[in-house]
This record gives sequence, C-alpha cells and structure tokens, in this order.
Amino acid sequence: MDFTRKTAGRRNLLCIFLVKECGIVPLERRRLREQEPRKDLRTGANSPQTAGIQASPQQAWTSRPSFSEAKEAGLGVLAMAPDRRRNVSNSNTMLGLAVSLIVVFGAVLLGGSTVRTEVGEWYEGLNKPGFTPPNWLFGPVWTVLYLAMAVAAWLVWRRGGFGAHKWALGLFILQLVLNAAWSPVFFGMHRIGAALVVIILLWAAILATMVAFFRVAALAGWLFVPYHAWVTFATILNFALWRLNAAAPA
Repeated sequence: MDFTRKTAGRRNLLCIFLVKECGIVPLERRRLREQEPRKDLRTGANSPQTAGIQASPQQAWTSRPSFSEAKEAGLGVLAMAPDRRRNVSNSNTMLGLAVSLIVVFGAVLLGGSTVRTEVGEWYEGLNKPGFTPPNWLFGPVWTVLYLAMAVAAWLVWRRGGFGAHKWALGLFILQLVLNAAWSPVFFGMHRIGAALVVIILLWAAILATMVAFFRVAALAGWLFVPYHAWVTFATILNFALWRLNAAAPA
C-alpha cells in the first residue's frame, strides 16, 4: 500500500512539472477538456454539439474546479494544476528550442574564435593564483552552462513569446553579448583590466536576467543559478590575474 501511494505521489509531481514548467497538458486532462459539455454564453444551456453528452462528475465543470471539488471527483493533480496561457503553438516548440541553441552557441563560437589561437604562450606566461582551474575544465563546464542558458531562454520564450517577455529576453541577449565580448578582450587584446570591467558588467546582467526569469518560469531562473555562480568565480579569477600581472606588458 505504501509503495502504491509513493508511486502515485511521484506521478502527480511529474504531472505538476509537465503542466507548470513545460506547459505540457497530460493526455487524461486533455481528454476531459475535449469531452466536457460546452455552455452557450447567452442562454446557459449546453451547445448543440455537446447536448447529447452525459457528463460525469469529472466532466461537468465549465471552468477549472476548486481543490475540494477536484479531490471529491478523484481528479487529483490533473484538475488542480494551474492552466497556462501559451501564445506559442506546440508545433513551434522544438523549433524555438533549436533557435535558442543556435543563438547561444553561435555567440559562443563567434566570441571564442580568438581563444584557440591566443590561449598559448601569452596565457601560459601569466602569473596565476593558486586556485586557477586546469585548462581542460573550462570546456566541459561552459558547455553545460551554455546548454542550461539556452533551455532557460526557451522556457521563458514559450510562455508567450518575445512580445510578452521583452524585458527578460532583452536582458538575456544583453548578457549573451557581454559573454561573447569577454574572450576577444581578454585573449585577443590581452587587456586583463578591460576584461575585468566586461565580466563585472556580465555578472550584473546575469543576475538581472536570473531575477527576470524567476518571475516568468521558476525552472528558467534555477537554470541560471550555476551560470551566475561560475561567473562569480571567473570574476574573482579575472581580478586576481589583473592584480598579479598589472605591471606585465600585454
């Protein structure tokens, strides 16, 4: 009995996640929507298309049931999960995710084109603090963070498109531009101090984007938390490099 209850509880939590965060309506709830009788707004009677349907207690509501009504009818989380207005159609969902990935990684490739050629003698010759990570660690960490960044932007976009969330997505684009600008300034121009200014602005832009994303979709905001933590560490590292190499020639 306990195992059955735990399984049902996990299934309900999954349904909440699908409906609330991803906007996916479970099949059972979708069938109930299709089968429930529709009322004429002028007369209050059932429409001719659904007049012959005998509605069950689960199908009799014309609006989303309350907690007590849902519990009595046995609908559980499928009826209690909040409805989300989505202006973005499901057919465009995967296209939107693909565009988000292309935009993020396109900016990464554009800004990081100088890294492969300039990470050699100049960077290796810098005085570094003891907490500097090994070079091989940066690639995997940034790949995961960029993936999370793209998914976060996609989650916000699918809650109404760019028109509904201009501020949040505008901040996202701003921080992406600053992210792409840091590598050319640091590795390409060898300007550690100027790169420190860029990364401080990036840190602030990421924080503002994260707060804006939390207001639209909690999962999108949480996906930005590791990104902000890593850039915080990168800012400290950039400052330490600037202090240790302030007198060194570019």
